[in-house]
Amino acid sequence: MILFCGWPIVLGLLVPPLAAASGSASDPGRELHDRHCVSCHGTEVYGADKRRVRTRADLAERVAFCAENAAAVQWSEAQIEAVTDYLNQTFYGF
Repeated sequence: MILFCGWPIVLGLLVPPLAAASGSASDPGRELHDRHCVSCHGTEVYGADKRRVRTRADLAERVAFCAENAAAVQWSEAQIEAVTDYLNQTFYGF
């Protein structure tokens, strides 16, 4: 403990919140997307005029299909949901 102008300051209690505030929380959906999806295509496919995805359910189905076939990864339902959420929030807005 350090005394500053008569006030005790506990630095160990101040440092972790400051460090946490300076960084952003990681997004598992974005991390999975960036690691596996952009190796086949960029983000331009999400804004295409002729995109096949018209609903959130279509998006989840497409994410599952691409993960299994194009990326050749076995994602859990939670991982598929995380990537779907990321894409929906970032590009689609269903």
